[in-house]
Amino acid sequence: MPRGRRPVPDGIKALNGNPGKRPPNDSPPAFAAGAKCPAWLDAYAREEWELVAGELGRLGMLHGVDTATVASYCEACSLLRHANDEIAANGGLTTIDCGKSGLRRHPAVGTALDAIRTIKSFAAEFGFTPSSRARVKAPGGPADPFDAFMAELGDN
Repeated sequence: MPRGRRPVPDGIKALNGNPGKRPPNDSPPAFAAGAKCPAWLDAYAREEWELVAGELGRLGMLHGVDTATVASYCEACSLLRHANDEIAANGGLTTIDCGKSGLRRHPAVGTALDAIRTIKSFAAEFGFTPSSRARVKAPGGPADPFDAFMAELGDN
């Protein structure tokens, strides 16, 4: 496994203004744009798909090869919602298979925690977290006041 930071895609570098000033990849892979929602996703996962696929598509960051990755993120979101539904209905503690020891954590709590970790991992990859989003400057985003100031100076 290679050491060091993961390479940043050229599209993300361009959105960030190419801070490292490294030349872009001259022959990036030409993946088909867009991705279709897989039929096997349940209702919760489909809701998340509609939300994230729409935004990723609008930014030109969704390709056909991303289908499984985005679907995995959406499935983790669905697992979290199902686990939360179970916890809401039955509580976070259970006597299932506890024997004489009393109460234990409901298995849905572990499922929810695993789903949260998975969601966090995928979210960082797609720029869905506040910290990862702060590193990406998407087109059409809020204008940088410093850029406006510098443009004004250039006009004089």
